[in-house]
Amino acid sequence: MCQYQQQAPEFRPGPAEAASRLRMQSALLSLTIIVNILCLYLVQSDTVIGWIVGALDRAGAGQRGFAIANELFSLAVYLTVFLLPYLAYAKVLGFRLRQVPHDPPHPPILAASAAVVLGLSVIGVLLSLAASIFFSFFGLLPADLPMEIPGDPAAAALYIFNATALPALIEEFTYRGVVLGSLRPFGDRFAIVVSALLFGLLHRNMVQFPNAFLLGAALGYFMVKTNSIWTSMAIHFLNNFLVVLLSIVTVNMSDLGTLALQGLEFLVYLGAGGLGFWYLFQKLALDGSLRPCGCPLRERTRYRRFFVNFPMLLLLALYLRIFYLSFTRM
Repeated sequence: MCQYQQQAPEFRPGPAEAASRLRMQSALLSLTIIVNILCLYLVQSDTVIGWIVGALDRAGAGQRGFAIANELFSLAVYLTVFLLPYLAYAKVLGFRLRQVPHDPPHPPILAASAAVVLGLSVIGVLLSLAASIFFSFFGLLPADLPMEIPGDPAAAALYIFNATALPALIEEFTYRGVVLGSLRPFGDRFAIVVSALLFGLLHRNMVQFPNAFLLGAALGYFMVKTNSIWTSMAIHFLNNFLVVLLSIVTVNMSDLGTLALQGLEFLVYLGAGGLGFWYLFQKLALDGSLRPCGCPLRERTRYRRFFVNFPMLLLLALYLRIFYLSFTRM
């Protein structure tokens, strides 16, 4: 079916040229992500926040004004810090944005793919829970990430947009569209795994990493197989929307009620995932394999060339530091 395919650029250099190009691309991408992280912490620094709060105070903004300004600030951060560095990366690399696959999604395949990803999200959540328990043995607890919807209707609408649609659009465009897309000449599987790893690290805490990595890999896979960034954007949005919806429904529920509802949600997701898998690979008998790689380097060599270089090691060291600081101590 034309709606379930993969189209990767042909790449037929010699081993030396391929290794050199991969190292260069890894270094450039590492520096891009470092800029992303440093800019994020810069705009969220006490100095910048204090300047904004002072400006709002001088303007006479009330509680409603502060709530709306907070959401507009989050929106602006996403549109700059999480987008501009990757546009610059694509420009320097010579990756054209029209290379991002954008076929119109086929609704039945999109629905089945979304169901599979939701089913996998249960595994991701359980892996993240296991990571949380593991680190607790060493006196390290994950930082609490409360989800509090503002009381003002306008601020609440912006909050929901920022928590659902905005990450789906920006993160999918940058990490599945640009990052994964630019790595596809080195193999679809390699591109999916590497982009998912970097996407998981972008969440900046070790407890969320397993879930983010698994979902990133699944979203990348379905983007490649459907040849459409719209597929991963739609699924990402649905996942975020359901998370926000659950937080709204359970805001006044007891812990036991919340746990019961989440358990029911997991059962529904797993059932939907099973049906989606059956529909795609049994009823439609679609080919689930990825396109063979034209890169002359062995897969193990590709990973080594990509991850063992100074800019990438610097990025990984930065992430280790951020991960450590993200924990609270018993």
